Amino acid sequence: MSYLYKSDARGDLNRSSLALLVEVIYVSIITPYPSRFVICVSHVRFRRAVHVQSKPTGELGFKSQVGVWGSSYAAIMTICILIAQFWVVIAPIGDGKLETKNLFENYLAMPILLALYFGYKIYTKNWTIFIKAKDIDLISHRNIFDEEIIKQEEDEYRGKLRNGPIWRRV
Repeated sequence: MSYLYKSDARGDLNRSSLALLVEVIYVSIITPYPSRFVICVSHVRFRRAVHVQSKPTGELGFKSQVGVWGSSYAAIMTICILIAQFWVVIAPIGDGKLETKNLFENYLAMPILLALYFGYKIYTKNWTIFIKAKDIDLISHRNIFDEEIIKQEEDEYRGKLRNGPIWRRV
């Protein structure tokens, strides 16, 4: 930013460089939200597959502290954030006029992500969108954890918390 401000090439070059910088910033702001949504939905679908296939959850190496409800809540909030960002783009605060330039500057990442997704689907020719929970593969590339060792580690951790200082318990 300071380079653009102190640049000798004021005028069009400075404005176009600043516009490019703004576009890069908006792409970096909006890009994590779709990936966060996919991670949350993947967690919910994984735990659903574990339940449907009657696999014990004790064999999982890690369990989320907020569980499936936390991932569901995060996925819903992520969709709300994306909708709110889109709303601000089509009805900007202040003048409230819709401009195509603002739409592409502020929401550029979404068309890029959609193009990459559909490009991948066309390249692989795999149009399966939804796999049933009973058909999800939970066996391949799996690390098997001993349930007793995991319980012992959890008990040790709880003991450290119980005997530790108050700031660690919070």
